[in-house]
Amino acid sequence: MSPRGAVRTPASLVLGLDAGATHVRAAVADAAGRVLGRGEAGPANPYALGALAADRARRQAITAALRQAHAAPRAVGAVVVGSAGVSEGGAGRDVARRTRAGFPGARVAVVTDGEIAQVGALAGGAGIVVIAGTGSIVWGRNRRGEWARAGGWGWLLGDEGSGQWLGRQGYAVALRALDGSGRRTAILPALQRSLRLQSSAALATQPRPAMPAEFGALAPLVLAAAAGGDAVARELVRRGGAELARQTAAVAHRLRLRRPRVCYGGSVLTSGPVLRRALQRALQTALPGARLCPPAGDALDGALQLARTLASGPQPRGARARA
Repeated sequence: MSPRGAVRTPASLVLGLDAGATHVRAAVADAAGRVLGRGEAGPANPYALGALAADRARRQAITAALRQAHAAPRAVGAVVVGSAGVSEGGAGRDVARRTRAGFPGARVAVVTDGEIAQVGALAGGAGIVVIAGTGSIVWGRNRRGEWARAGGWGWLLGDEGSGQWLGRQGYAVALRALDGSGRRTAILPALQRSLRLQSSAALATQPRPAMPAEFGALAPLVLAAAAGGDAVARELVRRGGAELARQTAAVAHRLRLRRPRVCYGGSVLTSGPVLRRALQRALQTALPGARLCPPAGDALDGALQLARTLASGPQPRGARARA
């Protein structure tokens, strides 16, 4: 992974990776935190894609970031990989082993993508991050360094409030409106337009979405219908916000956090105010005193912050969720 023309040789740089289910991002920074190079590649979830495909995506992003930073691998003293799927079996150990092979002599830590999201959102401080993108999860940390999580159990068993959850629920209520067993909703004609169907009735014979990303692509239809006042869509958004608030309260309780800062992340929460308002209203009941705030940074910022800590301190324990 050594780019041509690399000029930095002291091991004074750090590398952070946000290796998610949609894409992987990498960044190289100096000891002061100044980002020198960035790279991006396709999805890198080892549990979903397999170790080899995920490793290939990470290497592509790393190579691009090193090239942009004019840095060789030997210039990197610490690497932190935040990855989806590393809590499944030995995936985390395998990611660490493969990463160390590219950076001999560097200190390497592999943590969950939720940990780097929390560190980035809270700038390394105590508090909770609520993430709602294609999937959803809630992560928190207290001042003693203890971690807890709630949700994030996948699209078949959970991920409430996420893009795929909203899209899947929206598709379901549209079908019920079509056959008369459910209430009329603006989601049905919106879905017809989105799928370019000649009539709403054609939805009955249309092939159904089968993957989380396909359902996630329908979430904007539900959010737009809710913003336009559709009662069915607004109820779906309310339910999603309430579930995320309950999970947030559960994390706060386990970590003994009173009046915590609660930051939000993920495309569904950051792209518009609809779900964010529902979450804020639900938090008033589920966790009175909680302060919902925009994130200080993103998951990649969190990975870089942990890498800088790793370069100058002990190996991090990683996120240990207390069920």
